[in-house]
Amino acid sequence: MVCGETVLQMNDLASVAGTQEELERVAQCVGEVSEVRLENDRSRLDYRRMLVWNQDIAGHRLRELHLPPHLGAVVTRVRRGDVELLPTGETILELGGRVRVLVPRDRLEVLSRPFGDSYRALSEIDILTFSLGLALGLCLGLLPIPLPGGVVLHLGIAGGPLVVALILGALGRTGPLVWNPPYSANLTLRQIGLILFLAGIGTRSGFAFWQALRQGSGWALLAAGAVLTLTVSMGA
Repeated sequence: MVCGETVLQMNDLASVAGTQEELERVAQCVGEVSEVRLENDRSRLDYRRMLVWNQDIAGHRLRELHLPPHLGAVVTRVRRGDVELLPTGETILELGGRVRVLVPRDRLEVLSRPFGDSYRALSEIDILTFSLGLALGLCLGLLPIPLPGGVVLHLGIAGGPLVVALILGALGRTGPLVWNPPYSANLTLRQIGLILFLAGIGTRSGFAFWQALRQGSGWALLAAGAVLTLTVSMGA
């Protein structure tokens, strides 16, 4: 297993992960490209993609896990949704993320315990952190914020949770509380929130919209808006 203290010797074979440009730079500095596919030899070392669901490691940096000295493992890929990353020691693990780990074959099952590796748990939401974050957002929304000129600003029930969500999402973790939900659950909440938002707008503005259409210029304004939106969409 390769680590930061490994000393390369003549005729060694090394499997390198990176972009095409970086791989070409490594080949020029280290040696030449070999026809032997080292990653296909899984007699001693094997790799597996694992799902991160352990609350104890979510929100922590990869270097804090101490995988090489404890389990003899190296994380070679981190995938968040549709984005694949090359991990470093500063890479933060998130719930629902997938990691590709290179490890001795006899430790594959042991290694799955620290990560959790549960597919079913991808759709689960931590009710405690979700409810706590929402409650903090509602309290902030009701809090009067004085501005210069004697103006008082209220973020409201929409702005307060939004600001708190941005702050908690940047923090990622506070002690034992993990604020970032799994990627799949996050997408589900986004879709539900968008549907409720559009439904609220429709129920409040539907009657006024119909009254505007009944006026003489209503259909002309609707057609002009449709043409403008289509033009902007095609230009983008």
